[in-house]
Amino acid sequence: MTNQALIDKYLPEHTFSEFHDIVIDSGSIEDVYEIARDVDLSKSSIIPLLFRLRGLPTKKMNALGFISAMGFSNIEETFPTENLVGYWKTKKIEPVSDRQDFINKPIGAKLKVGFSFQFAKLNSNQVKVSTETRVLCIGPRTKFTYAFYWFAIRPFSGLIRKEILRIIKHQAELCSIPKPPSAMSYPKHEMVAKIPAFVLFPLRIFYQIVGRALPRVAVFSFKSLLSSFPRKPLNPKEREFLKTATPLTFQCGDTVLAGYSFGEGPVILMVHGLLGSAANFRTMIPSLVEHGFRVIAFDSANHGNSPDGVAFSNRSIKHLEEVINQLGDIHAIISHSAGTYLVMMALLNFPASYTLQKCVYMAAFPDAKGTLLTFMDYFWVPKNIYPELCRWFEEIGGGTPFEKQSLETCLPRHRTPGKPSRLFIHDKDDKQIPFVRTQEMLAGDPTAELFVTQGLEHFKILREEKVIGKIVDFLKQ
Repeated sequence: MTNQALIDKYLPEHTFSEFHDIVIDSGSIEDVYEIARDVDLSKSSIIPLLFRLRGLPTKKMNALGFISAMGFSNIEETFPTENLVGYWKTKKIEPVSDRQDFINKPIGAKLKVGFSFQFAKLNSNQVKVSTETRVLCIGPRTKFTYAFYWFAIRPFSGLIRKEILRIIKHQAELCSIPKPPSAMSYPKHEMVAKIPAFVLFPLRIFYQIVGRALPRVAVFSFKSLLSSFPRKPLNPKEREFLKTATPLTFQCGDTVLAGYSFGEGPVILMVHGLLGSAANFRTMIPSLVEHGFRVIAFDSANHGNSPDGVAFSNRSIKHLEEVINQLGDIHAIISHSAGTYLVMMALLNFPASYTLQKCVYMAAFPDAKGTLLTFMDYFWVPKNIYPELCRWFEEIGGGTPFEKQSLETCLPRHRTPGKPSRLFIHDKDDKQIPFVRTQEMLAGDPTAELFVTQGLEHFKILREEKVIGKIVDFLKQ
């Protein structure tokens, strides 16, 4: 015999109702229940905005804090299948002092409202979460006046509930992703580039709808989106700095990249990250030149002063391979952020006749998986198109299997003669590429050196004197 749902027990009769559900790929109904019970509403960019528009409190954005701030009551819960929250309203919202009174008609109450989250295990790998709101209007006058309010807020109320379900699904599925053999975790990354909300919101809705209804269209759109990220313009200081260089050009098959040469001596090649440019290294380059190195930097396609072009593609790796071929022997390569991915992949085809003595990886890109999940999370791309996007990353990596596109896997396979000395630099407060990723990756590699900073985050490490000093000392050893 099926147990009676709590919302049927406390609000069997109702005037208005709203129902939504979602299926979560998770084997643990208990974990999903705990995530939903105190879900973090701040993980949505829409919910705080809608709360402010409706005059609702936004200081406490976890579920339990919001329930308390609103004066709602946790009426009853049956772990791990249902949790019921509710309130009644006389002249204002009032907490439920007695469960039995809520079932009956409390004296003076005009409204009774219940919010239910229900959880059902579908199979060993899936849990269904549903949310239902019921409103009972006590008296014809209340029913008449509340009907206008209900139909005005219903679209926004429904959107909030769908958002809550999406957050629960995302958090629960992240928790259920099996760890790879290295036991490397996947902490939340932040995007290097942030998109304005008025652009981001329609994109997110588009991927939520089209990703499920027309997955091939969503895949094509997502590829196009990442491949055509807008160029970040150089600021006046960056333009002036690049004018101090001896200009170079690198013929890279389908395009000609802008290059820059500073100083004389053993060659140091600089590789910038996504939305960056050679000017990202403007604080570091003078110190390298002062200590007797020739610094070569270039702008990737669709970056800095280089021509427009596709950013997320195999051609970016091929371009770096061409630059390396044209330089010959290199003393060291210094890369930052997504630039470390290009270096990681390009060194798989390093010319056997050339030499490379050292590599410096700053805020190192650990693997393709973490980056893809970050982009999918940011744009609300459904998980069902994840396999197709993995195959796209394999195309970008020149056929390298998706799961093997990581520093941990690629470093031992680099075709550099000998084994270059490696220095990793990472800040503990880096939000774009969390420090723990580098720390875990290097735990079993005693040959690599790790220099740790704090308070510099993702970009300030490029300008910090102690970091630059460490790099100079490493290069001169």
